Amino acid sequence: MHPPRNDEPGADWMITNRGIAKRAVFETRQDVERFCAALEEVVALGLLEVHAFVFMTTHFHLLVSSIGGEISRAMKLVANAYVRWFNRSRRRDGPLFARRFHSRRVRDPGHWTAALHYIDLNPIRARMCRLPSDHPYGSARAFRFEEGPEWLARERVIRAVTEVWAPRPYDAARYDEFSCAVDERANAYIIERLARFPDRSAPPLADLIRTAGLRQQAWMEWKAALADGMSVGTAFLPPEEALRAARVVTRRLARDPLPARAATTGRDLAAGLLRTTSGLRVTEIATQLGVARSTAQAAIKRHDAWMGTSPLYAERVARALQTAVRRALGPRRHPLELPRRVGSVDPGDREPSPPIDPVSMGESGA
Repeated sequence: MHPPRNDEPGADWMITNRGIAKRAVFETRQDVERFCAALEEVVALGLLEVHAFVFMTTHFHLLVSSIGGEISRAMKLVANAYVRWFNRSRRRDGPLFARRFHSRRVRDPGHWTAALHYIDLNPIRARMCRLPSDHPYGSARAFRFEEGPEWLARERVIRAVTEVWAPRPYDAARYDEFSCAVDERANAYIIERLARFPDRSAPPLADLIRTAGLRQQAWMEWKAALADGMSVGTAFLPPEEALRAARVVTRRLARDPLPARAATTGRDLAAGLLRTTSGLRVTEIATQLGVARSTAQAAIKRHDAWMGTSPLYAERVARALQTAVRRALGPRRHPLELPRRVGSVDPGDREPSPPIDPVSMGESGA
């Protein structure tokens, strides 16, 4: 049996599922309409509140709130209704989705906003369109043109956009600018890593993005003091950003009047930051650095030791980390410049566009 999901009334979830053997699960506009009709039913039953969605050819993503703590029941009703219709319309039988739906609990505002960006940018990363609102089967289009299904909850998304662009008022015409005002690779890394390695001991993602360097220093020192020093860290920086921060700290430490043994090697810094900021396991860190697992483990322990005993070392790491986080995750306030190159997607991995004509997100639920 599958373990029960840790659901409760008011919990926020990011939900996804993919076709079995990566087969297409949305082949026509009518397919999307049928799935949306099933979603509308569970919203009407008071089981879910849907804040954002995107339907791709082989999978879907949803950002939802569980009204009564019945997320499993709600998604079972949606999946059963859709699969029955899909199989009947194709004269096929058997499973359509690869597994039961995957869910990741969203526990803080920073994670919630990052999940919203991830959903909006999904068709951009797949190179299916130029702007999020160009994709006919995503909530970005509904927000951009102020249309779409009546069951789509809009208040929290509008509030998230307003907070980012304050003091300017909400402007639906600028929704694409909000969606694209993050680093696509960093955003994808965070969401996908959190989905793979949940870390309940992590502090709110918003605190790591918005707080001062000293707050981050305290967090880094706390992580270093954990009993299990080899546990998976919190994923909020792509490995390349963590390695860049390690190089910055190494250069600064070389100029500081620290004891000789405190001038730790760049490898120690790199290993420590890959664990605590990129969420990599020891074996993954060893692969990144091209060293043995035991070498990587020893480097992490040396880094943790200095985080807990040298305030100057911890301060230098925290300051570099704050800069890296703001560069990768902080909202950008420059004018929108699109199309932007999405470096995380290989052209050979591009998802084929659905064999359907672009349509607006009308009240039919498409």
